[in-house]
Amino acid sequence: INTLVVAVGQDKSLKLNQEKNLGTIAEPQKLIERLQNVFTEREKNGVFDESGQKIIKTVFIKAPRNLPYGEVVKAVDAVKIAGADPISLQVDNLE
Repeated sequence: INTLVVAVGQDKSLKLNQEKNLGTIAEPQKLIERLQNVFTEREKNGVFDESGQKIIKTVFIKAPRNLPYGEVVKAVDAVKIAGADPISLQVDNLE
């Protein structure tokens, strides 16, 4: 599966797909390292986009709607540090 979703919990915890315990918004180092490992593996295994030119590094960030914007930005920054590109936001409970 090439889809990577970073979920931010109400308690500001971070998880990648179903992998829990990857730190918090305040301390995202575990998440950053995990994403960097995923991207390194993809490079080794040649997981490219349709163009065949670029490693797939798309990450979706899913956060509760009531989480302050500044907290979501911290999650985006952590994912950016890991090398994700592009980064998309997914908001809970869209009508």
